[in-house]
Amino acid sequence: MSTATVNSIIARCIVEPPFLAALASNPKETLDRYDLDEQARHDFLSLDLTRIQYLAGFITKIQNHDVVAELPQTHILLRHYDLELPVFRAYHETHQRLRRTNPGKNEKLRVFVPFLKGYLDSLPAGSAPGLADILNHEWLLWEVRESVARQRSAGEESTTVPVPASGAGLDESIPRLNGVFRVGLFEYIPLEIAAEIASSTFDACRLTKDACIWGYWADPGTASLRLFQLESGVLMVLDQITGNRSISEIIRRLEATSKMEITPEEIRAFFLTAFQNGLCITG
Repeated sequence: MSTATVNSIIARCIVEPPFLAALASNPKETLDRYDLDEQARHDFLSLDLTRIQYLAGFITKIQNHDVVAELPQTHILLRHYDLELPVFRAYHETHQRLRRTNPGKNEKLRVFVPFLKGYLDSLPAGSAPGLADILNHEWLLWEVRESVARQRSAGEESTTVPVPASGAGLDESIPRLNGVFRVGLFEYIPLEIAAEIASSTFDACRLTKDACIWGYWADPGTASLRLFQLESGVLMVLDQITGNRSISEIIRRLEATSKMEITPEEIRAFFLTAFQNGLCITG
């Protein structure tokens, strides 16, 4: 038996996750197809395969360095909670399957983030406070910036239109969202977590749950990105903006369904502000 045979088995464990799984579940049968002497066979059968699994996870992490670079604060908390290698060990099979398509960084990110969200959801409650929120925060920042960059490259810049006057003119206006807008639901205030990570003062023991909703908006005309906290009533208004409903129709629909969580006067005030700051435009 040559060293090359041993190396080929280890290499196959790295690039073929099903083979590694087979070696873990049925090592004797899996090794029968290789020309191993008794000592090598005994060594493999007594080998702690978690070492190879963690090696596969480490290599997976290295091969996703460009993805990790887009989520720097998420990466910091993964390491803070000793989850970095377990995550990439679990991601090994998905990563190897994705590699066959030779994906670009954006495609890799769009696969990795949902995987990581699912992984974090599967953890025991309270085992990594703030991690899911900072992941969601960084993902929304990336998604909004990437989407508005595509709009700008396609020439889809915002159009300057007069701000509708208050009163009847406002009610008959048909608003539509300008640029890219996303909503995030959080257990903790994401900006506070981000600030603590940036200043190297993050301490999970100091976190206080404060369920909140944040809006992420980028104007394709300026590419500027703004974040603002949303009340549930405003979220209901935003959900009614389709580009073909007038403000008066939106008010009627919300009066019938919102149980007065937001009044018509508050809806009109929201739209006046949204038109003034460019979040909404007409036409």
